[in-house]
Amino acid sequence: MKKDHLNFLLALIIFIAIVGCGICNRSESNKEKLKDPEVKVSAETLVKDYRENEVSADDKYKNKVLEVTGVVRQVKKESLSRVIVILQKPKTYWGVKCLLDKEYNEDAGELRTGDEITIIGKCEGIKYRSPYLRNCCIK
Repeated sequence: MKKDHLNFLLALIIFIAIVGCGICNRSESNKEKLKDPEVKVSAETLVKDYRENEVSADDKYKNKVLEVTGVVRQVKKESLSRVIVILQKPKTYWGVKCLLDKEYNEDAGELRTGDEITIIGKCEGIKYRSPYLRNCCIK
């Protein structure tokens, strides 16, 4: 009985180590991919393209690494202490939601409404009625 518990704990430790290494490697490859954006676009153009034709915009942007330049409208925390930066042209309803990679949370604390910034992240298409980027970094 004791041997079964020991074997179970050993198997659990090995599983956690393997999964942990996989996550680290995945994270590194995401960072490498973010170094070379596939598309450079303004937040205004990205929103306009999605508002005009979501299917066409998905073909152009979805699942690609984008470099998006725009004006900060809001910086807020989401669940699990993740930070979202919303890039939006003043006096407009729609914006680009950018979920920052955790290591950029501190940098987000220095952002102010009205700052013009460039963010690099992977586009997931439309989420919450706006273009949505994930694993973002502030350039």
